[in-house]
Amino acid sequence: MEKALTKIQAIATIAILIAAGAIGVIWYYMYRPGPAGPEKEYILLGFTQSITGQYAPEGKQYMTGYLYWVSKVNEYGGLYVREYGRKLPVKVVYYDDMSDPTKAVLNYEKLITIDGVDLLLGPYGSVMGKAVAPVMEKYKFPWVSSGTADTLYQQGWKYFFGVYKASQAYTGPLIPYLADLCNSTTIPENQKPRRIAIIYGNDDLGLTTRQGAKDLIKSKAEVYGNWCTVVYERQVPLGWTEFTTPLLEAQSAGADVLILCLRITEASAALRQMETLKIYFKAVHAIIGPTMPEWKDLGPTGWYTFSYTGMYTRLNASGVIHKSQIPWNSMKMAKEWKDLYGFDMDMRGLLGICMTMELFEAVENAGTLDREKIREALFKTSPITPRGRFVYMPDGSIDPTYFYFFLVQTLPPDGSPYVVYPKAYPGLENYTPEKEPVYPRPPWGY
Repeated sequence: MEKALTKIQAIATIAILIAAGAIGVIWYYMYRPGPAGPEKEYILLGFTQSITGQYAPEGKQYMTGYLYWVSKVNEYGGLYVREYGRKLPVKVVYYDDMSDPTKAVLNYEKLITIDGVDLLLGPYGSVMGKAVAPVMEKYKFPWVSSGTADTLYQQGWKYFFGVYKASQAYTGPLIPYLADLCNSTTIPENQKPRRIAIIYGNDDLGLTTRQGAKDLIKSKAEVYGNWCTVVYERQVPLGWTEFTTPLLEAQSAGADVLILCLRITEASAALRQMETLKIYFKAVHAIIGPTMPEWKDLGPTGWYTFSYTGMYTRLNASGVIHKSQIPWNSMKMAKEWKDLYGFDMDMRGLLGICMTMELFEAVENAGTLDREKIREALFKTSPITPRGRFVYMPDGSIDPTYFYFFLVQTLPPDGSPYVVYPKAYPGLENYTPEKEPVYPRPPWGY
């Protein structure tokens, strides 16, 4: 009997200890400030970029933006991941997609299945983004894309997080400026920009920016009436460089303004041929090119061209981000970039930085590298970046209310792009345009 009681007591004692241990474990995981978690040495970030090929100028900017912010985060010890109870440095693996969508798809398959990356950033632009998005959907991998074509946001992709829509941005500051000119009482009627021509590419970017411009013109009609008319439209294939016919046709249609919904190679060719043929428009707007360092290769041919930007480094905007309270300053980043890499940052480089900021902020807010948790955090995360706030809409686009868009014009003496419009910007207390816009532009031979 005594042995039996001892055995029962022993069993009871063990049960009590097990229960107490279980309660202790539950308390430990619920209330400890930062669990040690499984061992992990670093976070692996992956991406593919157009280091070579037709998108190389743009790809170079985005890639450098990604790498710049990774290096900055690592200077502060890495990203804090609550699941591991400490900061983890960020390592990077990337490949050249050679501006080839098929190559990009293969690269992302490799990044996910062979390299085993923890985080993903996108390739350059809409064409490449549209090609690789199904890969991320297949593996349920949230990612941040630089693609702006509206069609990207109409696919119902669950793991796609982009930036702004092209229809909202590329001509967004131009159309209000032209409407103001048409409504001005100081500009002679024969100098007002009443007739618009649009030459656009046959890719998603060209198609959506052309439609976006037309929609914006229509929206201004609600305020100003029939203030202007699109008198000419011409679609050209991607990579097209012979613009003699469409330029002559736009001139014959009586266009005051030419909008080039093209990429930098095509837009540069169009400007050169305009000068050679002495074809004149009162204003020329190129959606891509004037804010890029390569545009200066045109010399005076590229001067007085309008474009848009979301970067205003000379505004001297500042902020802090991430749990390490990493400071950023737009002017200092632009200078440090030039010192480190030997070329100027353009708005794509800055957007690459901001995309990386947003992804990293979501990781810290999620407190884990779990993909579903990071996806949820991206919708809830809205850090202040040099381009504005990343406030995601259900379709994966950013709410344009919180993002900055300025009209720039390339001006003498060196053809640099200067912010010329709007006169005031809600939410930016220290903002002021850098220069007055030049309209109409001087004739060729100035």
